[in-house]
Amino acid sequence: MKITAIENCWEQHLADIGLTVQADPAVAGQALVSTGGKEPVRLRIAGSSPLRMDQESAVQAATGLMHMYGLREGAGPRRLGLPYASVNTAVMAAQGIYASLIGQARGSTRGSTLTMNPGAGVLLGQSHHVELAEEGTDVEAYGTGEPPPFRTQDGHLIEIETLKPERWDAFWRRLGADRRDVGRAWRAHEARQWTACFRAPESLHRAALRPLAYIQAVAEREGVCIMQLDGGIADQLTEPWVNAPSPTRRRAMPHRESRISPKWLPLYGMTVVEASHFLQGPYAGRVLALLGAQVIRLEPPAGDPARGIEPVVNGCSVSFRALHRGKATLNVDLTNTHDRHLVHELIADADVFVTNWSPGLLGRTHLDYTTLHHVNPSLVYGQASGGMPDTEGWPHTATDWSIQAASGMARALRPEEEDPAVSQMTLLDPLGGMLCAEGVLAALLHREDSGQGGLVETSLRHAARLLMSFPYVRGGPLFHPLPTKDGYLAVDDSPQLRALLDMSESSDRLAFTQVLASKPAAEWEKELTEAGAVATHARSMAEVLCDPPDTNWLRFHRGIQAELPWRMS
Repeated sequence: MKITAIENCWEQHLADIGLTVQADPAVAGQALVSTGGKEPVRLRIAGSSPLRMDQESAVQAATGLMHMYGLREGAGPRRLGLPYASVNTAVMAAQGIYASLIGQARGSTRGSTLTMNPGAGVLLGQSHHVELAEEGTDVEAYGTGEPPPFRTQDGHLIEIETLKPERWDAFWRRLGADRRDVGRAWRAHEARQWTACFRAPESLHRAALRPLAYIQAVAEREGVCIMQLDGGIADQLTEPWVNAPSPTRRRAMPHRESRISPKWLPLYGMTVVEASHFLQGPYAGRVLALLGAQVIRLEPPAGDPARGIEPVVNGCSVSFRALHRGKATLNVDLTNTHDRHLVHELIADADVFVTNWSPGLLGRTHLDYTTLHHVNPSLVYGQASGGMPDTEGWPHTATDWSIQAASGMARALRPEEEDPAVSQMTLLDPLGGMLCAEGVLAALLHREDSGQGGLVETSLRHAARLLMSFPYVRGGPLFHPLPTKDGYLAVDDSPQLRALLDMSESSDRLAFTQVLASKPAAEWEKELTEAGAVATHARSMAEVLCDPPDTNWLRFHRGIQAELPWRMS
């Protein structure tokens, strides 16, 4: 089965999480979505672009996803072999549905109609790349040499992961890599969540040419995580998140109408406390802030070190600012009893606590679910983790890339004729954060009826399984974008496209390239799209920022930022 239509994905996802989806008899292309006997919300997936934004390949190409994914090879844009844009749209559509229902439950007369823009949703989910692209990325940050994976002496492809520079250094030095190369490689390795690319010097690739068993023994000794890309762990996890409502200690909810914004943001008047780092937790808090909640972020007394990640503009990292726009900051020392008491007082009156800290850190800082449930029984506690639950064989260092490797995504992302490799563009961290926000919104809607809080748990592993639950054809001569006279064109192979280009069924990639070389990609996009084919100029992120195909994708206010993907009326 081939899924290229975004509609197929969001309909299935909404049904999987328990929402009822029906075609709207009054308006073609619109659905009625409801839950628990509530009035349905009219949902429409649309934008203002003339492109075929109902198709996965078109959204990937038009929003710069293919360009960022292709940075790894450095040979032009490449198509992702999983329907990332479709799944992202589905999750954000669910967020909008839950938010609309929450707003209605709190007394709003608006929110009965929701329009979800797929392109805006993709750009919001890649905000840390979008705003970094405005400043430009120094190619030296990619490193030099060839990108991972590393090939062992006995032919295995592996990813190497650690969050500690001293462990990285000890591991590679034990394998005999050049020490200067090890240091330079660490800087590029650490920066890849922002740059979407990491290349390792030749000396590291040579050092990895040892038997896999030997490398694994060294990794175990030095505390480094090794993941095989030619393996992949069978995993039957299907739920995008687990929602466990608190069974006891119901608390009366505040008066609803007094908490509705005149501008109607459905979470207006709600307070979210965020304890997070890296990307997954911050994305969850970002969504809740965009929907109107006051998000208060906990940071150490000296501030989050991520504020200093280059490039820094006006005293703050560009990527950090993209993740934390609209949030307030509370600087606290959680090893201090007074500051912990202050935080507990804040949480006692809050609606949501969201975190992606490790369970050990949450326990030491007294921010674990059991403690905060006693502080505030009606609190919705959203926890986004790495590989939860702890399953044998899953990586002990759970990051976007190690979970891609463990879940089999390294194979699923690429055509069958290519070696497996993880995406160096962050995919699971943003999607994991979106899933956490989706689960929190579902729990808040439940709380409107019951007064009960609860625990919402999601993870990078949940995000990987959700992505891989939708089949998608990977391969064919036209799978990756085709070079034209100027730029690249992403197409969906179809009899209609071949007829328009006067190509036979047997015409190969070279034949298409020769025909397309006569015009720039933008001209082919216009001509073929108007004729009804799926053909999209594969834009770089810089091109998206300068001339977005849809005027509702970006907001130009104190720099460039992703626009809201939801329109509620």
